[in-house]
This record gives sequence, C-alpha cells and structure tokens, in this order.
Amino acid sequence: MEYQPVLTVEGALVGCEALVRWDHPTRGRLSPGEFLEAAERYKLTPAIAERVLDVALGDLARWRRGGTRLTVSVNVSASDLRDEGLVRLVASALLTHDVPPEALTIEITETAMMHNPEQAQQVMAALSDLGVRLSVDDYGTGYSSLEYLLKLPINEIKLDRAFCRDIVTELRATAIVRSTVDLTHALGLRMVAEGVENAGTLFVLRELGCDLVQGWLLGRPMPAQAFELLIAQELRRGSRELLS
Repeated sequence: MEYQPVLTVEGALVGCEALVRWDHPTRGRLSPGEFLEAAERYKLTPAIAERVLDVALGDLARWRRGGTRLTVSVNVSASDLRDEGLVRLVASALLTHDVPPEALTIEITETAMMHNPEQAQQVMAALSDLGVRLSVDDYGTGYSSLEYLLKLPINEIKLDRAFCRDIVTELRATAIVRSTVDLTHALGLRMVAEGVENAGTLFVLRELGCDLVQGWLLGRPMPAQAFELLIAQELRRGSRELLS
C-alpha cells in the first residue's frame, strides 16, 4: 500500500488516497492498471478490496489516534460495485479498526457506475447509508452523464488529471475546470483536482475555487512510514485542518 497526500489549495494536509501495488517477483512493482484486468478475470478483486480496506483503515486508525482527523480514499473496481458483499467488507473494516465512516471515501469511476447502473446505485446507496463518503473518480473521462449527479448519493467529484494538465495555457481547459467547480459547488459537493504537478496549476485551481488537490507537486505516492513523517511535519507546523 502507498499513500498520496491530499491537501487544501492553501497547503493543509487533510488526508490521502490509498493506492495498492503488487510487488511482482519478476516484473517489479506494478500499479493497478497493470494487474487489475487479470484480477478481474480471476475474480480476485473482492480479496484485494478486503486487503486494501484492512491495511488502509488500520493505518488511518493509528494516525487518528495520534491526534489528527485525517481521512483516506479507497478505489473500488467495476466488479466490486456489482457485488453487495462490498458493503459488508466496508462495514466490517470500519468496525474492526474503530474508524468513523465519514473518515472513509470510496472512489468510483464513471465507467464502473455504468456497467450495471441499477446494481451500482443499490450498492452506492447502501454505502452512503453506512455513512461513508462517495467520490466520482476520473470525472470527465467516462460517460459524464449528469443524471447520476442528480440521482446518486455522491459527496465529491474528482476531476481527472487531463483537465489540469493544460489549465495554465489552454483557455478551454480553464473554462471546463471553472464550470465544473461551479457545478460541483452548486450541487453542494466537494471538488478534488488530480495531477497537480506545478505551481502554476495550483495557483489557477486556487483562483477557480477548487477545494482539494493532489499531485506530484504536493507529494508522490509513498509508503506508510514516509506518510507518517509528513504527518509529523504537519503536526509540528500546527496545521488547523489536520488537527481540527
């Protein structure tokens, strides 16, 4: 498991995204894009989801006992979203580690939601009833139907990195991000921007009113031990967001 920091546009650490990796015996460390298809094919995604939730919430519980109110985001696959067993896995992990449900965000891609919309809606409603937060990951790259923003219990929109990449130089990209931020806030949701890799991008996102940001400028994915050092630095600086 690796963790990528999530910060406010003012620079306060508020949480992280949990990212699973596979240390392959011959190919080295692999990201989900390199093994998820095989995991889906061999029906391993429930076991992966169970492991990710156990490790991520175990780490989060330890960090919160240290005096923070950090949150963690966990991604689920299309097959996970078609399986009502996901709700039981999430509930069990929250109880096991005594983590409040609002400290966990489940990230779901637009594409995953559209594989079986009715089943996805049922699973998402059950997750929402547990009290966990729901986020639309890679927003803008899938079906981008506004209908699910109306019908589904979503708390957060996570704008895909493709829209941030050219935000400093492309007026169209800036217009898309501005309108998406405005729509998100009008719906009472929170906007997270991925792929923040330079100071110019961060400046524009701040000016447009984006809520949270993550990207290599702010912190690359890192092991739990390295993330704990980042937490300690924030605690020493007395970050209001982290401690409040």
